Amino acid sequence: MVTTYRAAKKSEVETMAVIVAEAFMDYPLYQPLRKIINNEKKYARFMVDMQRTLIKAHIKKKDCFVGLVDEEIISFIILEKPKSKVSFFRYLSVGGLKLGTYSCITTMLSFFNYLDRAWNACNKTKKTAWFVVQVAVSKLYQGKQFGSKLFQEFVYPYIRANGGKMLTLSTNTESNYRFYIKNGFTEFDNTPLHWKGNTVENRSFKIAL
Repeated sequence: MVTTYRAAKKSEVETMAVIVAEAFMDYPLYQPLRKIINNEKKYARFMVDMQRTLIKAHIKKKDCFVGLVDEEIISFIILEKPKSKVSFFRYLSVGGLKLGTYSCITTMLSFFNYLDRAWNACNKTKKTAWFVVQVAVSKLYQGKQFGSKLFQEFVYPYIRANGGKMLTLSTNTESNYRFYIKNGFTEFDNTPLHWKGNTVENRSFKIAL
């Protein structure tokens, strides 16, 4: 199946949010809050709302891209250029305040600080390296090489064409570790994340382009 790639459209935000939320529903980083919310339907809504906020915060900067097969969105990525991190206030302005309704405000603020810490190692490279904010393949297309194709056919050439020399990201599952190593990344940090009595392994990877 031939995959084409292009910038995401504002009209596609909801589709992208659902694809990413479904792909990350069981992701280790989010499971501590899942226990706190303790309601599967509410947790599923939170995941979509959170991804929608993330996408909206980046789509104006033209950082969001989609992969399509027969005009169906099957993969998605947010690429952040060096020195271009989205501000906390930008997230609030595009729907972040709604996320505070899923638990008490102190818990939610603490949770988002915990998420941000997952990027600490990559943030130290922000002056020179590009960064993968979010990436996902639709659940129906996972395990069929579409993630590798996204990086090999689009991400690496796109970054090189825009003068980029390095790409970094952080991830939290063994299958993802193997995926990124297979696609040329090397690990440069392994710092566990702790929150509310939970510990999540957090590894950061980089690739020279």
